[in-house]
Amino acid sequence: MIGPFTGTRSASGGINDSGPLTQPVDFRVGVGAGGFGQVHLVRIMTGSMGTITLVEDNSLTLEPDGSIQSTGQWAVIMLVSV
Repeated sequence: MIGPFTGTRSASGGINDSGPLTQPVDFRVGVGAGGFGQVHLVRIMTGSMGTITLVEDNSLTLEPDGSIQSTGQWAVIMLVSV
């Protein structure tokens, strides 16, 4: 398990906002000598315009060249303040 951590983030373009970034938990399950594993993480970004929560579920594969290939899915959950 890696985390939790906190930091700051900013966005510009279609949405201009900034604020804290938190990742309460990052679970890594089964990453070992075989090079396969699962990652589930949640990131929460808050700002003056509301809250965005990013949820990821990925499978990791360790490639022969030492790089890590990640495939999976993610979802964005937004709560916008008006």
